Amino acid sequence: MTLDEIPLLVGSSLHNDLLCHESFNDLEKQTNLVLKTIKNFFGKKDFYVGDDISAINRHKIEAKINGYDTLTFEEAIEYLKKLYIDNAIAFHNPNYVAHLNCPVVLPAILAEIIATTINTAVETWDQSTSATFIEQEVIKWICSEFNFPITSDGVFTSGGSQSNFMALLMARDDYAFKHFGVNIKQQGWFNEVSKFKIFCSDKAHFSVKKNAALLGMGYDAVVPVKTDHKMRMDPNALVLAIEKVKQEGDIPIAVVATMGTTDFGSFDPLTEISKISNDYQMWLHVDGAYGGCFVLT
Repeated sequence: MTLDEIPLLVGSSLHNDLLCHESFNDLEKQTNLVLKTIKNFFGKKDFYVGDDISAINRHKIEAKINGYDTLTFEEAIEYLKKLYIDNAIAFHNPNYVAHLNCPVVLPAILAEIIATTINTAVETWDQSTSATFIEQEVIKWICSEFNFPITSDGVFTSGGSQSNFMALLMARDDYAFKHFGVNIKQQGWFNEVSKFKIFCSDKAHFSVKKNAALLGMGYDAVVPVKTDHKMRMDPNALVLAIEKVKQEGDIPIAVVATMGTTDFGSFDPLTEISKISNDYQMWLHVDGAYGGCFVLT
């Protein structure tokens, strides 16, 4: 069978939800309806005008969701508006200061539309062509903004928790190979890993402990370090914690410093922590999910 003989299904009634040239008018129409719905949400004057929290519970939401089967797009948006949008927290409201959530910048929204609709997979040239090189160049630029050496590299992640996971994975495997000659990726677990210890401030993100557990080291592998009056990791306390771990026969392998803690926005003293990490031959990871962007200011 040649390419000319393959039946063209795109645009048929069975495939009218697939994004293609024939369905683009539908996408435009549906997008406009979504934007109109969101615009009304942004037009709210009050911070929150949804149902009382006592009226929003799992069982009622579950009943509403299970009570519907097939809906038209217009019906689905109206239903979503009542179920979700009308009860959503308005992070864009200037009175919102409760958590880290913030308004989304317009370029990010537009970029998301482009990335989602074209749906490129950038891991290989044959799936993305120029996008693969664009990703590499953007990563090089980010590295240069942090004054990293030209040999530096990186990847984009889903967020801070995944970034912390990857950093601790590399810290564990790097220490195992350099100090014990064990390639964990190839050879798997070995007994000394149970002695590995990771240090972070007692105000660090919870994902440090979660990721230590996922990596097979457990919550107890993470040693919380006391903070000072500005909620920053105390370098002196870090040294004491490292020495205590060594005296107990365990192995200090990494320090996680934080650029902007979740609850206080505090920055750990990186210069001092970096020196301590070097002195003890430990991996240093900086969690910049919150404050890393300040390097661009």
